[in-house]
Amino acid sequence: MMFLLVIGLLVISTYMHTTESCCCMPEKFELHEYVEDIFTWPSAMIQTGYANISFDLEVKKSVFFFYDVKLNGKDVPTPTYLFDHSSGFLYVYDLRSKYCKKMPIGRMNPVCVPANQSTDTTHLGAAKEMLSVKTYQSTAGNQTTSTTVTKEKCYLISSELNDSEYPTSLRKQFYGTTLGIKDMSVFKIPAICKKIFWNTQEIPEVSRRVFHPFYL
Repeated sequence: MMFLLVIGLLVISTYMHTTESCCCMPEKFELHEYVEDIFTWPSAMIQTGYANISFDLEVKKSVFFFYDVKLNGKDVPTPTYLFDHSSGFLYVYDLRSKYCKKMPIGRMNPVCVPANQSTDTTHLGAAKEMLSVKTYQSTAGNQTTSTTVTKEKCYLISSELNDSEYPTSLRKQFYGTTLGIKDMSVFKIPAICKKIFWNTQEIPEVSRRVFHPFYL
């Protein structure tokens, strides 16, 4: 009980309902992500995983290296996703199994929180270590989305999506954000992907929301 009281004292919230312009991440950044996807219908299922993400709006490329992905506690092989908007293709590949799939994609957009959402301003921590954050919340149909970012720079902290029609919850935590791209070779297209033609076969991991990195 004492622990819960201390946590409560460290979180100070004031609620505002306002209309604000879009809040966007920088054009070039790298970060880490933890994903937790919980389904309770038609059967209980929980999927978790981590990702190292590099995003560069200038060169129109982003890449997502997933690892330690588990479904109900069991390991799930997960490929790497390379979005090359400069050429108009998405590459989904696994170097270990020499697997690659290629499909066309549209234009690249910045990572932004949509405007016209209710805003909850919160202060985390205490004294000199206090951090001001904003949580944007919106509802579309049966889905409610909540995204928390730093107030000053709009750096992603977490996001959550809940569906009232289908008992599901998608939670994401973002950490270790750095500006710029440390090694541009992360955007290099593997040799195994240069030998294939694109096909229109649907890639379930892309069309579903399960591991979309920025579901805002």
